Amino acid sequence: MKVGFKIVGYKKYWINLISELKIKYPDIIFEEMDKENISEYNVLVSGFLKPEDVKKSQKLKAVFVPFTGINGLPIKELLDRGIIVSNSHTKADTIAEKALGLTLAVLGKVVYYDKKLRKGRWSGFYSEETGQGWNTLYGKKVGIYGMGNIGTNICKLLKPFKCEIYSIKRDKTDKCVDTYVCDLTELAEKVDILYVCVPMTSETKGSVNKEIIEKMTGGYIINVARGKIIDEKALYDGLKNNILEGAGIDTWYLYPRSNKEQFPSKYPIHELKNVVMSPHVAGDSNENRYANANDAKDQLIHYIETNEVKNAVDLSKYL
Repeated sequence: MKVGFKIVGYKKYWINLISELKIKYPDIIFEEMDKENISEYNVLVSGFLKPEDVKKSQKLKAVFVPFTGINGLPIKELLDRGIIVSNSHTKADTIAEKALGLTLAVLGKVVYYDKKLRKGRWSGFYSEETGQGWNTLYGKKVGIYGMGNIGTNICKLLKPFKCEIYSIKRDKTDKCVDTYVCDLTELAEKVDILYVCVPMTSETKGSVNKEIIEKMTGGYIINVARGKIIDEKALYDGLKNNILEGAGIDTWYLYPRSNKEQFPSKYPIHELKNVVMSPHVAGDSNENRYANANDAKDQLIHYIETNEVKNAVDLSKYL
């Protein structure tokens, strides 16, 4: 067996991890992926492949993605070849924590007050803003769009705030949820805050659209899933026109390809005061930085020893 690792960040840690695997399994080849010889690999550890990579990888049987999202993979080509894909959910707790932090920052106007006070302006004291306070999370009606690992962790974090938790009805029920509704439209109508933490599939891409946002007048959206689940223009218009009271966004539409400055949307969302922006770092806590790499290693070991894949993804949902 030959295993290739496409290393994007934390290279020193990944190299040490590969060395550990070489010692544990001396009969298996573990190495940083050589794209020129991609046809030789039986297993790849990577979240980013192109259709031609899969076409050339005639021996490929499994791909281990060292994070949750699989949108960097050519889904159709992998499905056609019957290649198994596995992903990691090990950072769900810290992503949920960041979602809660964004919520408290938006409702509590933390960034807004901070910027004012740095200029010596005391909002609420002897100013035109007297009486325009912040909003509490306590007792809010909250919708969780996507009750997977992240959504479940968000649900648990919200319980001490005595929130009423809503989610969309599915095969499994969760005791953390107070009320189930039929669809996203009903969810948006019922809640004050909508958490977007569903995987981006063909069904969910763009699902939080203009119609959904217009049903949330005075509400808030928190997105820690994928940017394009929310229609980009609808989000901007909803914030600019004060249909939404606010938003906390960690995942975006435009990303930098180099170390140059890059705004995260083609619309000037960054100019709006009612949004708290985060540069897709919800899973990047110092304490949990290497968790995905360790989880990928554990899943790879499980595959080597059992020929079975944990966390296998149903690729058909992503077409």
